[in-house]
Amino acid sequence: ATTAHASVASTLALTAAAFTSTTSTASAGLSRPTTCAALATGFAEPAALGMELFSIRPASLLEGLAPAAATGRLSGLLIGTELAGAQDFWQNRDVVVVGSPRLTRRYIAAMERLGGTARAATNPELALSGLIAAQILPQD
Repeated sequence: ATTAHASVASTLALTAAAFTSTTSTASAGLSRPTTCAALATGFAEPAALGMELFSIRPASLLEGLAPAAATGRLSGLLIGTELAGAQDFWQNRDVVVVGSPRLTRRYIAAMERLGGTARAATNPELALSGLIAAQILPQD
């Protein structure tokens, strides 16, 4: 079980880094249709993540996909895929999301859109503490 938790923590850290580097203040929620559609795709078809990610750049060149829409699509795909792989950790559970306020809002909105419930931690510094603790867990 500890290996699974460390794996989830690693995935969360990678996803958090991707979102932190690609999100602007204007696209901090999941209100954009492109983001919501990508969330649904990432959740329903996680095996298609690679193909979906590599379709973003051609869509911007050939279809005029705006940068904000491309960012929203990337965010939705990554969150949807992560939540699909971690369903046992959040579905039908009381979930507390720890992280930056903007990222926390995205995860809470995504879980709610996918039928779950979540709330933000009152101490966002817990994210770093949790990631550090996950790194020092013994590996099986």
